[in-house]
Amino acid sequence: MAVLDLHDFLRDRGVATDAQLAEAGLDRAALIDHGSDALPPQEQRLPEALLLALWRIAANNPTLPQIGLLAGQAYNPSTRGVLASLLCHCGDVGEALQVFQHHIALMNPSERWSPASAAARSG
Repeated sequence: MAVLDLHDFLRDRGVATDAQLAEAGLDRAALIDHGSDALPPQEQRLPEALLLALWRIAANNPTLPQIGLLAGQAYNPSTRGVLASLLCHCGDVGEALQVFQHHIALMNPSERWSPASAAARSG
């Protein structure tokens, strides 16, 4: 869902044109399997390369240098993924952080977070 959400967000904000998205192999209709045996879109996994391609398109558009912040503020509860669904059941922030850290790879394979790496960056 992250790929579809970012695709739509960039297109709706004018950061990416349909032509740019198609050129990058990001035709929305072709991203999701709509076959009779297909999983629901929320359960389908798309290659991380598609998400990275979308962020490259966003980074190459100088009109909205804060696009990452804007995307982070957008929340569509109907498209939340597995990790967001798990976090909704946490009793407090501490538990949510532990669940997030333990299951961050559900977002995409390159996501990594640990208290040690966060402390090293801030210190």
